[in-house]
Amino acid sequence: MNPNPRSSVRRDPLAFEETGNMGVPFVQKYRIAQYVFRQKVRGNRRYPLVLRLEPLFRFNLSCVGGGKISYPEEILDRRLSVKECFSAVEECGAPVASIAGGEPLILRQDLPQNVAGLVESKKFVFLCTNGLLLKSHLQDYRSSPYLTFSIHLDGLKERHEALAAQESQVKAATSDRYPSFFAAAQGSLAGAPGQEALYNRYIPDEFNHAYVGVVAGVKWNFDFGIGKAKVDKMRAEYDKLVHTKAFAEMNIPIQVARSYQEHVEWKAAVESYQRAATASRKWTFTAMADFDMGVGTAYDMLNAVDKYGHNQARYLEALFRYNLSWGELEYAVGMKTW
Repeated sequence: MNPNPRSSVRRDPLAFEETGNMGVPFVQKYRIAQYVFRQKVRGNRRYPLVLRLEPLFRFNLSCVGGGKISYPEEILDRRLSVKECFSAVEECGAPVASIAGGEPLILRQDLPQNVAGLVESKKFVFLCTNGLLLKSHLQDYRSSPYLTFSIHLDGLKERHEALAAQESQVKAATSDRYPSFFAAAQGSLAGAPGQEALYNRYIPDEFNHAYVGVVAGVKWNFDFGIGKAKVDKMRAEYDKLVHTKAFAEMNIPIQVARSYQEHVEWKAAVESYQRAATASRKWTFTAMADFDMGVGTAYDMLNAVDKYGHNQARYLEALFRYNLSWGELEYAVGMKTW
């Protein structure tokens, strides 16, 4: 049995600095309040507070409700350089920069440089991401009270797609209640040299003629309230999906907070039982040496072995719970799907 299996502990890639507090940092409250106060003193009624910086439009996901994914490829391939991003922030003058997109973490080469420069200039950076690339990119950023990762949780894909599809059905059913107008024009021209024209109102001349006509009409389905009932049904189903989505979004932060707290607690338990197992191992060696030299009893030696086995078992159990809680946390934030 390995008394100190440090290699079994998985490194937590989301562990920046353990603060125990996920609230707004005091320095952020102070500097933004200072900025707003200066604007009020200067008499500025309108002033920038947050700059929305979109260095790219390309996503790493696609869904029915997504708008930018339908842009042409030449638009999706565009990128803002580091210099252009700094110039935009300097020109705006806002104390907060919200970096969105697209998925900004796709820019692995330029984005860390952008963030580091903004943080160095004392700008509060909110880096918006869906979290899929966070685990492999997090080491590119340094912990700072000026940097916040804003992880967007859209919930289950099926619910999101159904909501967008249901909204389209409501619009389609609503449009059926209104009349449809149409118009058409038709004409014909024919001429045959050497062919005598036939002027007879009852017999058409297929070789010599010229005419044009216009047709207009309207189509309106009278279904005596059936269409309205269909629209109401579609709208009720859409509202149900909206409320279900809102309920899920309300509970997602609770699930994330619970999973994160369990992860932190099991991490502390792993460290505690690891120290206990190491200490009891030393006690076992000492008790065995005392027994060999005749200054210790068999009871002391067996008691030390028992405590070592107990602490080692609790350590392995805590290690298992720690890794399990990490998997649940990944699932809660959307980094993994089971």
